Amino acid sequence: MHTRTFQVTLRAKDPDVAPHASIAAARLISLLPPGWAGRMDDLARGTVLIIESMVPVPVDTAVAVTASAMADVSLRDWEVGGCTSF
Repeated sequence: MHTRTFQVTLRAKDPDVAPHASIAAARLISLLPPGWAGRMDDLARGTVLIIESMVPVPVDTAVAVTASAMADVSLRDWEVGGCTSF
């Protein structure tokens, strides 16, 4: 299945960093490669992101792009709680 839009949920590994979810989400968005864009979907929680590719891609590509961004040291206190397409 190919799609352009994915929902990614960030989850804090440590409850002490949970209040900084919007900062982590903004950092993840900034690390997306060219041709990808992201936005926070739930500003109240700041942990749900909508990530979009300019062209339809398989879901596993979105997972790989997200995992690559999550490897950045600035996101070491965070993990992906889920990635779904729609």
